Order: sequence, then structure tokens, then C-alpha cells
Amino acid sequence: MEQDIRLVYAAASNQVRVNFPAVLVLEERKPPKDLYKRAKAKLEDEQTKGNIEAFVLYESAFNLYWSHLRQREDIEGMTAHFCIAQGFRNYKDMSLKQKSDSREWMISIGVNPESLSKIGWPRFLAFVLKYMGVEPYSNPRLQMRILEIFWRAVGGEKIQDRHLSLFPLDEELPPLKFSQDKLHGMIVAWISDASLIQSSGHKKLFTQIQNFIEKNKVSLGDYAFLMKECQDQLKELAMMPESYGFGLPLGLPFAIKDLAASALKKDAAASQGKDIFKNTRSQAKVPEKSQAASNRLIEIEVNEDRLEAIISWSNDAKLQSGSYDEDRKWLDQALAELGICYGFESYSEKIISLISLGQTLKGQIIARGLPCRSGEQIYLHPLFLEKNSGDTDTVIDLRAAQNRRVVEIGDAIAELRYRDGKAGYDVFGKAIYATAKVASYTIEAGPGAERREDGRYYAKIRGVPKIERHLVSCLSVYVHRGDVNLKSGDINFDGTVEVKGSIDNGARVFAKGDIIVRGGIGRAKVSCRGDLSVHKGIVTSREGLVHAGGDVSALF
Repeated sequence: MEQDIRLVYAAASNQVRVNFPAVLVLEERKPPKDLYKRAKAKLEDEQTKGNIEAFVLYESAFNLYWSHLRQREDIEGMTAHFCIAQGFRNYKDMSLKQKSDSREWMISIGVNPESLSKIGWPRFLAFVLKYMGVEPYSNPRLQMRILEIFWRAVGGEKIQDRHLSLFPLDEELPPLKFSQDKLHGMIVAWISDASLIQSSGHKKLFTQIQNFIEKNKVSLGDYAFLMKECQDQLKELAMMPESYGFGLPLGLPFAIKDLAASALKKDAAASQGKDIFKNTRSQAKVPEKSQAASNRLIEIEVNEDRLEAIISWSNDAKLQSGSYDEDRKWLDQALAELGICYGFESYSEKIISLISLGQTLKGQIIARGLPCRSGEQIYLHPLFLEKNSGDTDTVIDLRAAQNRRVVEIGDAIAELRYRDGKAGYDVFGKAIYATAKVASYTIEAGPGAERREDGRYYAKIRGVPKIERHLVSCLSVYVHRGDVNLKSGDINFDGTVEVKGSIDNGARVFAKGDIIVRGGIGRAKVSCRGDLSVHKGIVTSREGLVHAGGDVSALF
């Protein structure tokens, strides 16, 4: 079973994640214990390298999620995702003080907004929860409050002795409820229905929030709306445990106000004598698209192969009452929001003309990609060279470019493509290629690699891929030809590393096995658990560091 569970490390967020077919939970009552050992070993390694100062394992939470999936009846074909370990630093500019009542805490944040944004929500949450001794997903009210404080701090608000409570929710909630927290100055969308977070539902939920704001914007005059933050959070949650009902209800603060500034103002909602939150419990049913927010003009859906985008809903009344048949900026913006950048030009003019003719846009194609074409000459294409060097939401360390040549367990190494085929493009502008599952000659999976039903070859170990005409392997020895420097990128490998040249100033080389350097070592950081052999000299000065778990040999 363990070979079907993919364990990956996201260096940009210091997370160890597991991805696996959900039906695996039916085979065993509990997840494999080896997952936690491997996750711990990885983060201990990162801790040794100085990339993190502390980490937390979410063993209890993952065990509960595993049990949760076993009780569901709709897990066929579903892929489960979970963060089982999170690394972070001990942020000295953030403090948590426990009050006399063990259920009450006070948090203060001195980190500037830019630095806090780089820390990111996962690390921030892990730091706070570990300090308080709380498991993730166990206290929805607390997690919602921490998220609200994080967004306030990122927005530049000073956080000094803000109140955190460990008291749980004491009420049953409908699928969706909007509530006002006057004490902390925020409006929260409480979500109890997993379908509202899944990929097909979170867009409707976001529209519901927009609709609520549109109806009550006069009463909410003192509030700032966190629309981008909410949209990003919902997109992230669409692949998380919450989308399968775990950890619900979920509180999403989408409007906050500056408590110090608003204290001088009269409450707009109270001045109108209007309670905008009355009877929200009865709003359990999710409105259809016809009830979407009045400021939305169209909704676009992209099919599974990403070759076609269709307008699934349109606000025809508003489109035909304005100047939308003359100004197409609204259409460009709608496409840009989804990242559609290919194959829309020829359809845009038709959309504009339909508006002027008073016809509905629903069901109209708005973009169409270019299908790829197959050929006859099959070859093994090295997919691992296309691997991203990090998460897209963080600054990428140029020295980490070496990781493109090192694959993690479960990474795709190669696939069969047509040398004489022609690439196509999806509506997002990404190239797509025709692939073959069978070649006229046998291509075997060698040591450290396996071939799956989709025809691709995947890594069974963290190592260096090797592609030959009839064999795809993944090796546990990394050979670097030339010097290690900024141009080549750093080396971080689980096995033995051999450097044919030198390790230059500022470079970093880490290995769990031995390190063999045919040249010398300058002001670099070099660490291995085995022996270190340097054919020339080691001149680290004060800026370099050399550490070995075994013997060290060098010319000088």
C-alpha cells in the first residue's frame, strides 16, 4: 500500500504532504506508520541544514482524516491530500501569552507585513497552534480567529495582545451561514457543506459572498472586504481535507474593520435599524446561478482536457442594459481571472455581437485550444527536466535549480512521445503533447523506477533519473560534472554525491551519503552523513562550513 502513497516535500512552504487514492483507506484501519518516520527524518534534515528551526507532525490529525475517509461512501476515484508535517522558524517578533485561565491566550505580532507575507499562512498557523498545543482541524473557532489576525497583520494593522480563545463552537450550523462578530469587528462565512468548497462549488460560494456584500454594502460601510484573500483561500481549500468534509464547519472571515477607527463612527447598520444577519439559519440552500451577484456578468467553465472554455452562466439583463457591446474590457478581465490566454480572439467578437443582438451568452464557446497531433516516431521524453524548482507563490532560490535533475518519490521521470508529432496548446497557453502507452520495442523500468498504467515512468526513490533507449532508472548516486556554483545550482541529495570539479564560494552541497570532490572546497557550506573526500584543499575562511558524519580527507 505504501508504494501507492506519494510523500512529497514542498521546500517553498516547508511542508511534507501525502497524496494517495482515497480507496486505500479501505485496506487498513490506520495509515502506514512509516509515513511519519519519513516525514520526521526529512524535516530533521532540513533543521540540520538551518532551513527551519522547528517542526510539528500532524499524526493525530491525519489518523482522524484517514478514519473520516473510511466512513464516506463516495471516495471511488477521489485523490486525498494532507499536510502531515510543517516546518517553521521560531519567530521572535511574534509572542503568545497564556492568561490565568488556560483557555485564554493573547497574541502580539511585531513582524512587518512584507515579512509576514513571506512567512505565509501555513507556517504562521503551525507556529501558533504548536505554541498553544492545539491540533489542526480540532477547533474551527480558534483557526478562524487566527486567520483573521493573520490577514489583519498582513494588511498592516498593529497586533498587540489580541484575544485567542480555546472555547469550541457550541451550535449546529446550516450548510452556509453569515454571522457578525461585533467584539472582534468581522463578518464570517461559516461553511458546513463540503460541496461548497470542492472545485465545482467554491466559485458559487464566492459568488454568494459577493452577493451578500452587494445587498448590504450600505450597512457594511465601515468594513474592508477581503475578496482576493477569500478567493485564494477557497482555491487552496478545493484540494484540502475540508473539501471532503473533514474539519468542518470552517469559518472564513471576509470582511473586517479597524476597531480603533470605527469606534469613532456610528454603526451604519444600527443607524438604519436593520439586522442583516437575521434568519441566516434559514438560508441553508445554495442559490442557483440565476441568483448570482448582480455585479457578475459571466461565469466560465473549462472542460477536463482544458481545450475548450464555455460560458456556463451570463447576466443577460445587465449585459444588454449597458455599454458592454462596445467596451470589451470586462470580457478581457473575466478571461484573465481564470488565466485563459489562448484561443479566445476569434470568439470575442462573436460574444460582443450577441450582446448587441440581445441574445444570451450562456452555452457559448469563449476560447478553444489547439489539439496536439500524434506521429509515428516514438521516443522517451524526459519529464523530470520540466519539473518546477519550487512553489509558484514564493521567491525561487536560483541555487535550487539543481533540483530539476533530482526527483522525489512518485515524480514522473519520462513518457512516450512522438518525435514527428505536433504540440498543441490548451486555453491557458500551456503546451500539450500526444503520448503513446506502448512502443514497438520493450522499454523496461530499471532500479528505482516503475511503469504505471498511464504509460509514464515514475521514481520509486529520491534520486537522479537515467534514461536509456530500452531502460528508465533512478540512481542513488549523484554525479555532478564541473564546478558547483551559482550557475549550476546547489546540490541536495539523499545518497552519495560526486563532484567532478570544485565547490565554489557561496555554494551549498548536502548529502545523506558520502561526498567526493575531485577539486577543492572554497567558502561554501558542505555537509554529509558519511565520509568527505577532497582531492585538493579546503579553504572555507570564516564564511564557510564543512561537516561530515564520517572521516574527512583532503590535501590541506
